[in-house]
Amino acid sequence: MYSNYSNILLNSNTNCTYLISLNSGALNFDTSLPVGITCTSVEAATGALASSRLLAMYVCLPAIRPQSNGPVPIGIVSLSKSEERQTQHGRSSLSLMISRQHQREGYGREATNWALGWAFDYARLHRVEVSCYSWNEGAIRLYCSIGFRQEGVKREAVWFMNGWRDIHELSILDYEWRELKPERSKVVLDDDLTVRMASG
Repeated sequence: MYSNYSNILLNSNTNCTYLISLNSGALNFDTSLPVGITCTSVEAATGALASSRLLAMYVCLPAIRPQSNGPVPIGIVSLSKSEERQTQHGRSSLSLMISRQHQREGYGREATNWALGWAFDYARLHRVEVSCYSWNEGAIRLYCSIGFRQEGVKREAVWFMNGWRDIHELSILDYEWRELKPERSKVVLDDDLTVRMASG
């Protein structure tokens, strides 16, 4: 079930259509006040996302039909960029969003493992962190099953849907991930700047 990963800034038309469709299903990803997104704000939003991220990629399915315009985006995976004069610590925060219709199909696990491989093997990071909202129990189970360890809970840290909610903090270190994944998939960059997974 290998997915492709496309640079988030490659196609502004895809950005517009896809980010608007994702906006309605972002409750497990973003607790900002929902103000909506329009095509006119997409360019600024993707530019801000890319500039604040070490990695920002669409999770894509291969083209469904030969006449389609390439891979079909089903999610976003990103790693935060360290602040200036903080890169020596080798840490980053992972963000993942898979569209609702493709959740529980293994794409979140695959994208997370791909991003961790990129983080530890290419970006030479030592630690990747992730935060999960308390209502997203599936994400907490997913990250724990991949090898993230729970570090703590920020109690009642966000106001959401008429109540205070907790944030669960998890992390994984480079050597922990390598011990758990002795036979990892390799990252391959195609000629069209699409990244894909190759077994072996």
